[in-house]
Amino acid sequence: MSFEPAISIVMPAYNVGRFIEDTLQSVLDQTERDWECIIIDDGSTDDTVSRLQRFVDADPRFRLLRQQNSGQSKARNRGKDAANPSSQFICFLDSDDVWFPDALAQLRGALEAHPSAVAAHGLADLIDERGTRLDEPPNARMPSFAEFGRSRMACRDGRLVPVDVSSPTTFRTLYPVSRIYPTGLVLIRRDALMKVGGFNGQYKALEDWDLWLRLSRLGEFQFVDRVIIHYRRHADNLTNNVSSTTRDVRLLLSNHYFSKENNAEQQRIVHEGFRAFHAGRRRENAELTREHWRARRYRNALKAALKTCHHSMVWARGFPTPIGI
Repeated sequence: MSFEPAISIVMPAYNVGRFIEDTLQSVLDQTERDWECIIIDDGSTDDTVSRLQRFVDADPRFRLLRQQNSGQSKARNRGKDAANPSSQFICFLDSDDVWFPDALAQLRGALEAHPSAVAAHGLADLIDERGTRLDEPPNARMPSFAEFGRSRMACRDGRLVPVDVSSPTTFRTLYPVSRIYPTGLVLIRRDALMKVGGFNGQYKALEDWDLWLRLSRLGEFQFVDRVIIHYRRHADNLTNNVSSTTRDVRLLLSNHYFSKENNAEQQRIVHEGFRAFHAGRRRENAELTREHWRARRYRNALKAALKTCHHSMVWARGFPTPIGI
């Protein structure tokens, strides 16, 4: 009998022997059973393959593909292209994160209830290397990582303002700020994904945000207001190159600002959103300048003042520097 899963789970894996069994077990534990899981080993040099092999041997829904180390984007794209032709939905689960048992059921249910949506996404919380839940907020203004994801923003009247939890995620709520992370909290309609293509490997850190923006040009993301995944924080994913991320932000904002795929409404959104982003950063750095000055941290005050000037000049110009890929 042929196997025709409705959902294809794509999982890139590189030197995650410590974590991948927990991740694969969370796939097995899904209440939604109609899936396949395509694991792409990206040239691991630890015991990743030996640990995942027992899952592949025990359950035909798991498939293993191997390649030389080529990076997450190429691994994800290879998995996408290898998906069973029957699958209607595709998701990209990182090999160190852990799903809640109803993650796929929640996301599939949201998409089936909203046929016009191109994707559905939920929320994440944080765990450490041992799987212990962390209560660390992403910044001082957010009480938790889940609240960070819930507090989506959109540009209104020149300012970034919160979006109601009953509203879907749209192009407007993804430019110039995205809070959809990690990739495993998103389920995508396969036909929409095929229209926009896969991950752009020339982004070093924000390839997922770029994909969400391209998908959102086609339609809405249905928002599921519940935590469905544990995002694992550990030493290997805390060492992201800050300069690469900064470059990616500039590149992404520029590429989508000048994209020929924007319709008239989307072009208006990127123009307003870009200015609102820099207006907000200008206000934040102006406040930091005052705080550092009052505390006599003059070096820090100068740095914040220079950033204030930078964001003021970019806001006044009104558009990003064209970079291009």
